Amino acid sequence: MRTISSVLSILVIIVLSVVTSADDLKVVTVDWSHDGEYFAITENRNIKIFHYSSTAPDYEATLSDHVVAFDWSPLRNRLAVGLMNGEVIFIDVDTESQTIWDPVPDQDYFPLISSLVWGVNDIVAVSFGDDVNPIVLVDGSTHITTDSIDIPALKPVYALAWSPDGQRLAISGPSGSAIHSVGSSTTLMLTNGSMSSLAWSPNGQQLAGSGIYGWVVWDANVGARLFAEWIERSPIRKFYSHVEWKPDGTLIGLGFSEGEIQIRDGTTYQILETIAARPSLWLSFAWRPNASDILYENPVAGISTAIPITLTPSPTSTATPNATFTPTAIPTPTATPTPAPTQTGGGGQIAYFGSCTGPDGMGWLRAICGLNISGGDTFYLTTGGDDPALASEFRVAYVENSGGVYVFDANGQGSTSTVIESSGTYAEPAWSPDESKLAYAYRPNGSSTKYVVRTVNLDGTGVQTLTATTVNSRAPHWSAASGKIVYTADEGGDNEIWVMTPTAAARRRSQPTAPTTAIRAGHRTARRSCSPPTATGTPRSTA
Repeated sequence: MRTISSVLSILVIIVLSVVTSADDLKVVTVDWSHDGEYFAITENRNIKIFHYSSTAPDYEATLSDHVVAFDWSPLRNRLAVGLMNGEVIFIDVDTESQTIWDPVPDQDYFPLISSLVWGVNDIVAVSFGDDVNPIVLVDGSTHITTDSIDIPALKPVYALAWSPDGQRLAISGPSGSAIHSVGSSTTLMLTNGSMSSLAWSPNGQQLAGSGIYGWVVWDANVGARLFAEWIERSPIRKFYSHVEWKPDGTLIGLGFSEGEIQIRDGTTYQILETIAARPSLWLSFAWRPNASDILYENPVAGISTAIPITLTPSPTSTATPNATFTPTAIPTPTATPTPAPTQTGGGGQIAYFGSCTGPDGMGWLRAICGLNISGGDTFYLTTGGDDPALASEFRVAYVENSGGVYVFDANGQGSTSTVIESSGTYAEPAWSPDESKLAYAYRPNGSSTKYVVRTVNLDGTGVQTLTATTVNSRAPHWSAASGKIVYTADEGGDNEIWVMTPTAAARRRSQPTAPTTAIRAGHRTARRSCSPPTATGTPRSTA
């Protein structure tokens, strides 16, 4: 399967389409057919199919919109191609015919396709770049929809991958990754990982995933993390774009945006060899079935010719990883204690909701970003949410106003965890001094309800409502010195500042000597004096 999309890639294509011609985009992906006889190259709206022994294409076509994903049928020489305009085109290589399939015939618009994979069961799974449509399963021969998979926590879907036996579908979205058993309601959630590329080991026992922040290998049966490697932040200069196992399982290939393909040992995950490729936000390559060849875009030969090469890695080679990476083998998942914030006396960073420049120079207008106070430079953290609150080690608490409270771990995990989620409106999260709890404002659904201040443990337990439901109480902030919580309330008709203990056992009206504007003014910024990471570079949104 080749997915050059996800919400991030679709947005980049849209932006680039406005400022440049289609011929200048040069979004190139490659893949072998299942028998290794043919390979396909897509570039923007164009697709070319070559026989391995020929330099001239057997088939080529210009499609109605940009290709965002495609995959070969495991049964015969057919391709399913997903376009940005929502169309799925089935191409028969032998007859050179095209069939257009509408994935959502009951809607009056085409949703953006985010991923498309064709399983050995002859079922094509198609996902969309919105939080409305479920994953659709369609018969690859009849083009009839057979089923759908709807997992709200994983919408919009970034990546899909069928297991080798076609019984399980790996799914990744903004809240993490999961393995869904098709035909049942069983879904195995995986430990940390919002990925833009997923790949099963040939024996179906492991699942690998890569995203902007790093790559992970999981035990596909129990969901435990077996290996993880993360890019240190400050700012990102290089990030993972694609992962794929060699067909015999002995090697793993990793593609990087700066133009590098790493060949890794399939068991130890050590780097054995690197290949120079054309830099690309979606650097693409493909292992040839039953061979050691890799299909990729050579930076010298140019995008019009993707050349298969033969690798001869030494099994004893143990090349040292790049210094900006920290590979970590993890035999069993273990709890990681939360570090206390390191105070630096006025230095540090600010997290804010607004505009900043993300990976590969892309500008984001509505994102959670960071600002280094000393240098004034900004960096991208994640998309979605509001009211960011920054803790130590670049952990950011934020809210979805009508959804819940979440924590994005930029430095340690590069993924998002859910603290609490329910109906109602959430706002203004704040960290406790030891970073074990969050305070936040919450208003239940209903026209006459008021905001209350609540606290919750990071694992979602121990929810406490600390203020009365008859007044509006908002903007909680924890004192690092006393451990008390300051907040605003309209208890006397006017919005005033109050102070209470974390259990609300005692509270009093504050008597400031001058007007105060330091309590989360605007509810869009949050400052924490924490030591900046020691990495050479900064952060993301998903692949």
